[in-house]
Amino acid sequence: MFSGLCIAMVWLPWSARAQAVPDDDVRGRLIGEGLQAASAGDHARAIALFNQAGRIEMRPGLRAALAQQHAALGHQREACDLATRAVDEARGDLARPENGRALQAGAAVASTACPQVGRVHLVFPMEAWRGAGVTVQGRALDPSGEEASVAVDPGEAPVQVLAPDGRSFRMDVTVRAGETAEVRVVLLRPAAIVRPEPVVTTPVVRPEPVVTTSDVPAPERPAREGPGAGPWILGGAGALSLALMGVFYGIETSALASCNVQGNLAYCLPSSVDTVRSNTSTWAMAGNVALGLGLAGIAGGVIWWVAGVKSEQEPVTVGLNPQGFTVGGRF
Repeated sequence: MFSGLCIAMVWLPWSARAQAVPDDDVRGRLIGEGLQAASAGDHARAIALFNQAGRIEMRPGLRAALAQQHAALGHQREACDLATRAVDEARGDLARPENGRALQAGAAVASTACPQVGRVHLVFPMEAWRGAGVTVQGRALDPSGEEASVAVDPGEAPVQVLAPDGRSFRMDVTVRAGETAEVRVVLLRPAAIVRPEPVVTTPVVRPEPVVTTSDVPAPERPAREGPGAGPWILGGAGALSLALMGVFYGIETSALASCNVQGNLAYCLPSSVDTVRSNTSTWAMAGNVALGLGLAGIAGGVIWWVAGVKSEQEPVTVGLNPQGFTVGGRF
């Protein structure tokens, strides 16, 4: 419940100066609306209005009022922090009557809220706090001297400090409720990043292998696919020669029949006997030659074909004898 003491310490200093400065009018209006919200139990709205007024001018009495509103919402860390600061500020200027009331209200909130939270007390090296960014348990802290104290929730409380010159500090501390952990800040420069020098390696040149004739495999003989068309051409030529033989013998027979059907030249005219004999002997010789060529062509084609088919099995032998020629081999 929002106490009358808080109303007095916030309202009276404002009402005395409300007409002096225009900003005080705005601040006074915000404080008045915040007091009404606090009396109605709307503590969140009261906090928002008091913070707006505090951005114009924050005084110990207004800070103590904020501590009361946070305590009403169960924000013990914020309530303890605000109440402690209100007490310290009020003690520094007790000549103001309102600061006495702020001191009393802040001490009352601190006595109930602070035992439920922990505190981190920071000790900075000489002048190291100036311009340093400080974060405690995720909250930014603006230190105003070589020592600073901040309320934290019980448990793990990370502390981070970053100085303007690049030096930094980090530590995780564990704080229990009602206790204070002291942290002495030691700023360290970031470790230099050492980049390794590139290692240059010389490629190893391997000699080309020497290939000898013994290492080279012998070329494979292409597989035979039969004797081909040669035997058929040779056999065809032989058959053509036999056909010519028949023609030549026919011409010879016709020459003889022109003189005597019996083949007796005695019945031919004397002037044609020599001519008939010359013609018949010529055609007979041509027939014999054609016969020989035909038989040789046919025989050669047969031998060629057999030799081509059986060359991978057994050799084919050809022999001549008084009765003709012989062909040997497995067929």
